[in-house]
Amino acid sequence: MTDHYAQPAAASGSAAMAPHVPGSAGARLAGLLAEYGDRWEIEELDPGSAWVAVTRRGSFMHVLAAHDIDDLRAKLQTAAADDAERRETDQ
Repeated sequence: MTDHYAQPAAASGSAAMAPHVPGSAGARLAGLLAEYGDRWEIEELDPGSAWVAVTRRGSFMHVLAAHDIDDLRAKLQTAAADDAERRETDQ
């Protein structure tokens, strides 16, 4: 595993910091962490293999996997929309 990850601030007790990733992938990762790093742990498995995002709510764990950062962003956006819809339904 590489060091391309961030833990939610609530879980780690400190603000998530974007690691150094060169080029446009680094900029995309920084944006992803800025948008979702407070709620999701985001990590690149072996470089070039897959990206994973994990969030926990009590005993519930939600895991997303994607081949690249852009696919992971799309999955995180879908998960966020689903969560918002679920919260509206529960009210």
